[in-house]
Amino acid sequence: GHPAKPVQLDCPHDEILRLWAEELPQLPQHNPEQWGGARAVHLRTRWRETAAKRGWRARADGLEYFRRLFSFVGQSAFLTGRAGGKRPFLCELAWLVKPENWVKVHEGKYHEVTTL
Repeated sequence: GHPAKPVQLDCPHDEILRLWAEELPQLPQHNPEQWGGARAVHLRTRWRETAAKRGWRARADGLEYFRRLFSFVGQSAFLTGRAGGKRPFLCELAWLVKPENWVKVHEGKYHEVTTL
């Protein structure tokens, strides 16, 4: 017989956009009708990579992961425009799902270690 193929889960773009709005209402939102092209490809690719790496069995596993990730984004003063400066940066989902930004956020590059 053939080795079991990993479950190929379709990326639920609309649900992920909704999660972003729930977890990060203070950040820019994307209109689902304008969500396409490169940004949609990036999101689908990140979804598939993470699904393969973490062995998601169901769409709910992926949505739970994205919820935790968005909550993590919300803890960063830099990503949420709270770091000050003349032009505060506001993270967008289209920015987050680019390969280099995805890696940096996961590495904690934008999270300050608070020292007492």
